[in-house]
Amino acid sequence: MVEDSSAEFASSVAKRRNRRARSESKRRRVLYILLSDDEYGALVRAAEREHLATAAWAALTLLAAADGTPRAEHNQVREALQAVMQARGQAQRIGVNLNQAVAALNSGEVSSTIQWYARAAAQTVRKLDDLADELRRRLP
Repeated sequence: MVEDSSAEFASSVAKRRNRRARSESKRRRVLYILLSDDEYGALVRAAEREHLATAAWAALTLLAAADGTPRAEHNQVREALQAVMQARGQAQRIGVNLNQAVAALNSGEVSSTIQWYARAAAQTVRKLDDLADELRRRLP
């Protein structure tokens, strides 16, 4: 059951990661811009660096320029979030294995892997703590 909610969360993140935030008013205006292949390639690469769709990246950049405000760069926070999600998955797998090893131990079987799972779990928790501190430092 935990894996299902994890898969749903990952799917939800994947659907939202390349879109910009919804607006209160409907977006009805379309802007057509003619670009050379090189210009378009540069835009695509810039959008990919931020894990955004090209149109979403262009809209956010144009609106920031129009407002005269610097555009927030979120690549570092996204990279940290990806690391947290990977560590979360690793911690979940280690927890399952550790629970199985403890169940075997409780049934009278002595498992040599239980110490390894305990060390791996402690290391993963430390990694999550480090990532949380990194996120705290990066967020405004």
